[in-house]
Amino acid sequence: MRIVHYYRDCAKQSGVTHAIDQWQRATLDAGVDTLLLHNALPVTRDLPHRAVRHLGRGRHTQIPVLAGQLRRGDVLVLHEGWVTSNQVAAVTARTAGAAYVVVPHGVYQPQILEDLKSPRLPRFGAEQTYLSHAGAIHTFYAPEHTLAESVAGRTLPRLVAPTGFDVPEARWVGGGGYLAWHGRYSPHHKGLDRLLRAYALTSPDEVPPLRLHGPTYHDGQARVEALVGALGLGGRVSVGAPIGGVEKDEFLCRSDGYVFPSRWESHPMSLLEALSFGAPVLMQNDLHASGWVLEAGAASGVDFDDAPTAAAELAALPSRSTGPVARRFVAHRLDWATILPPYLASLRALAEAR
Repeated sequence: MRIVHYYRDCAKQSGVTHAIDQWQRATLDAGVDTLLLHNALPVTRDLPHRAVRHLGRGRHTQIPVLAGQLRRGDVLVLHEGWVTSNQVAAVTARTAGAAYVVVPHGVYQPQILEDLKSPRLPRFGAEQTYLSHAGAIHTFYAPEHTLAESVAGRTLPRLVAPTGFDVPEARWVGGGGYLAWHGRYSPHHKGLDRLLRAYALTSPDEVPPLRLHGPTYHDGQARVEALVGALGLGGRVSVGAPIGGVEKDEFLCRSDGYVFPSRWESHPMSLLEALSFGAPVLMQNDLHASGWVLEAGAASGVDFDDAPTAAAELAALPSRSTGPVARRFVAHRLDWATILPPYLASLRALAEAR
């Protein structure tokens, strides 16, 4: 069996490209051949990849020429959705005698569907066909599978497996005198608007300053800065630049707690990163991962749209001691040694069936 990933947009770094890297690396470590096909990619990538010819232009209409790239017994893994490139790749896989698996990465969220561009009816029809012929829909958490089925209008074969995560040696120590958030400045998606409204109800004597860091998205950072000013939080909230590496680790480990107010997420890597250090975490309570994390006692949950309750939870966050539970949760539930064998067994069954 060979696992072939296809993702047209690999030239940009994102949660999707990070997930592809992690799955390829784990697959190779397990002794299974893997390859990434793409349109354009920086040459610094150290995992097996190949640029393939594409026809047309633009994200929604460009299509790959995969003839000769796939063979019988392959499993083609397609990432995201609503693009012609994936639909054409799926047809090519079936013609070549290869199975294909769809990894949605959150593209069937109701919030995404609301913004789906026209023509909606033909796009839904094409997506339903694409999903219906998939060997499996691979979601990181079970609740997301229901969203794919709602788009397809039928029951779909299920494969649930989160991306693995290694627990770092560094541990949370606290004492920095601030609450932390790290992510992309997309205020509505990441819930920064409701976080700031809840934070505005707290007292400086009760809750430490809030420090935000991350890359901007469109004009997201400017909108966050404007909301901070409108709420009169300029002296308590800092809207910082992207950080990474040791600087980001220290930022999370020295925080008095980490907040995660996103409205939706497919696989919240920044949340898992904070949990892996053992930081106290306050997260939105209805994300795909929420039940899994909260039932384990690895974090505290709240509905950030309930601003008074969220404000009270922000005040209580620095006193929470969920660190040891959170680290054990990541170590046991996100261990590749646990995740990979059943995942590979499912893909082998698909390859053999084709």
